Amino acid sequence: MSGLIHPLRYPIAFYAMLKRLETLSPGLTKPGFRRPPADALLREELAGMSKDELRSRFALLTHLQALITAWNVDGGNAMHTPHPPQNEPQTSEGISLGRLPDEVTFISYERPVELTSSRDASIEGLYVREVIHEGICAAEITVVCTEPGWHLMETCSYADAVRVGSHAAVGRIAIGSTVPLQQAASSFEGDPSLLADPTFYKAISAIEYATTSIAAEQKKPFRRIAASWD
Repeated sequence: MSGLIHPLRYPIAFYAMLKRLETLSPGLTKPGFRRPPADALLREELAGMSKDELRSRFALLTHLQALITAWNVDGGNAMHTPHPPQNEPQTSEGISLGRLPDEVTFISYERPVELTSSRDASIEGLYVREVIHEGICAAEITVVCTEPGWHLMETCSYADAVRVGSHAAVGRIAIGSTVPLQQAASSFEGDPSLLADPTFYKAISAIEYATTSIAAEQKKPFRRIAASWD
C-alpha cells in the first residue's frame, strides 16, 4: 500500500483487516451472519475501546466508506496542493470559499503535514465536495491522516484498525461568505486527538487556497446533494 492515496489505500487496508477476522471466526464478516462472536474474541479485539468511542468512530468510518464510494463513482478526481504555510494562522483570519462541484475530489498535500501530538501521524489531505447543509450551500471537508498503522491492518486488533481508519474529521463551511477561522475549525467533528492538534488549525487555514482551482479544473454541472454525515 506504500504510496497509495487515501481513497485507494482505505479499502485495501480494511479488506485485510476483515480477512483476518474471518480466519478467527469463520462467517463473521459475511452478510446475514447471525451468530455472535465468542466473548473472548470480542474482549481481545475491542480491548481499550468503550462502546461510545466505537459508536462515534464507526460513524466516521461509515461516512468515509460512502465518500470513497462516491469518489469512485464520480471518476476518482484527485489533485495535489502545496504544503500549508508554516506560520501560525491568526484567529482573526477568515475563510471565503467559492462554488465547488459536488463531485467528490481528493486533495493531497505535496508532502504530509506532520501532527504536533504524534511523531508518526500526518495529515495527508482532504476530501471536498459541495453539499446542502442546514439549508445553505456548504463545502463538506473531510480531513484524513496517514500513519504506519495502515500497514498493520492484517495483524492489529479491530480496535486499533478502527482508530487508524477513523483518524479523520468532517466539517462544513458555508460557501459565498467569509467564515472566521475559529468558527470554521469548530464546525469539525471527528477524532479528538486530531481536532486538538495545533497542526489541524493550520490545515483548516489552508483550505481556501487548496480548493481555489477545483471548480476551474472540474467543469461539470452542479447538482447539489445533502450532507452525508449529520
